[in-house]
Amino acid sequence: MARALPNERLSYEPAVVAAGTLRAAREGDDAAFAYLVRTYYPHCLRFAQHLTGSAEDAEECVQDAFVRVHRALAKYQERDRFKAWLFHILANRCRTARSRARRFELIRVRMQRFRRSSAPFADPLTAAEQLSQAFAQLPHDLREAFQLRHVDGFSYEQISDITGMGVTAVRMRVSRAGARLRVALGL
Repeated sequence: MARALPNERLSYEPAVVAAGTLRAAREGDDAAFAYLVRTYYPHCLRFAQHLTGSAEDAEECVQDAFVRVHRALAKYQERDRFKAWLFHILANRCRTARSRARRFELIRVRMQRFRRSSAPFADPLTAAEQLSQAFAQLPHDLREAFQLRHVDGFSYEQISDITGMGVTAVRMRVSRAGARLRVALGL
């Protein structure tokens, strides 16, 4: 990291974006929005990497945050600081990513307990790949129910409300998805 001279201040803050650029982006000017992305992207990426601990997850969170900003830009109130609003959205995306990563790890650990052999997965990346491939092979209805329950953390009743299925049907689909995943992973 560079050292500042006593009277210098290191600044990692992006330049303040002109109000006209922000207004143009709000009115649908794609070039103005692209300028906002170029201006704030590096700082957002550093922030997201610190929150997620993963360059890959950080990249995904930043991209998702900018998509959400683009969709909601018309609702942005100019009395708020744009940077604070952007980083609020980004922080929420990072929290969601960390939460999903923890749930994914919890699922992996739970599935490890069900392995027929006592040998652990040789490589966590291989295990994650195998789990992703097995998950992708599930029929949509089973995959949806399993993800809502074990990845997104919804209760069976909440999943019933979301999908319109009865609670018993939700439980059955989650159970079937788990059974198929165990078979696919040799657990």
